[in-house]
Amino acid sequence: MIDLVEAYDERPCFLSVYADPRSRSDLRAIERRTNEVRKALKGDRHLSSIFEENLARASEILRSARSPVAIFLSVENGVERWYEVGLDIGPLMVVDTSPYLLPLLRYQEENEPFVLLYIDENHARIISVEGGGISGTEDLRESIFHQHKKGGWSQMRYQRNREIALNHFFDEVVAELRKSVEDTGARRIIVAGPGVAREVFVRRLPHDLARAVIGSFAISGDESDRAMVDRATPYFFERERIEEREAVDALRSGILRSEGVVYGLEETYRATEEGRADLILVSMDLRVPGWKCERCREVSFSSPACPRCGMEGVRVD
Repeated sequence: MIDLVEAYDERPCFLSVYADPRSRSDLRAIERRTNEVRKALKGDRHLSSIFEENLARASEILRSARSPVAIFLSVENGVERWYEVGLDIGPLMVVDTSPYLLPLLRYQEENEPFVLLYIDENHARIISVEGGGISGTEDLRESIFHQHKKGGWSQMRYQRNREIALNHFFDEVVAELRKSVEDTGARRIIVAGPGVAREVFVRRLPHDLARAVIGSFAISGDESDRAMVDRATPYFFERERIEEREAVDALRSGILRSEGVVYGLEETYRATEEGRADLILVSMDLRVPGWKCERCREVSFSSPACPRCGMEGVRVD
């Protein structure tokens, strides 16, 4: 998404649309916004033409989509990106000098991907969850022998072969789990399943994957994927709350000790601009007006004059 963050034009050539194509109210809201934008651009034939080109492509994407989408377009600048999201975060249409990413970034922050693994002695199912929805699944099966009841050396050999087969199966599951984590960028894993196989599997996970496990619970393999995800989701949000509390505590401790911490809007912004920020905490409801220079792209918090060139900036949030 870095190319969208950096995309910019001095003219309002970017169209950003958030909508659920299945929702009539969303589509009606987008239509109303379309009429408002057309009126605002009336008299500027060039910008009107750019808007209509962007709008035509956005309409095509909406017609083909089957779930809520975030669309970012600038035919003029060769930019076209759109993302399916699990929840409707619209309706919204913005025409500006750059893509309007805030709703998408907020959505991604609140709905980070995680991986749910169901496992028993014969079957594993890896479920990738993004935006509250199931984005992918992977099934693995192995024919593991049941308990052998005969005694003597035969039983010992049988048990040894069974353990070898079970370890081989677990190794295969670990490899696929790692691939799913890397493909989705997930930082959290939740493990579900009946019996002791789940507990044994968690204990033998490699250190990096074990650290990512935030919860484990018993559930029958007869449950649907959706039911398992619904059981897993509270573990995800509880971990989010814990990490947020820990981050706030670390910030407070750093302020009290005067150790490597800056706070306040302007100080934090400058540290970020200079590449000195490791972790940034932002209140989700924070709204602070400022000014942005369209030439230098410098931001000012106290004066409309650009701190670099002196040119008057435009009002921004």
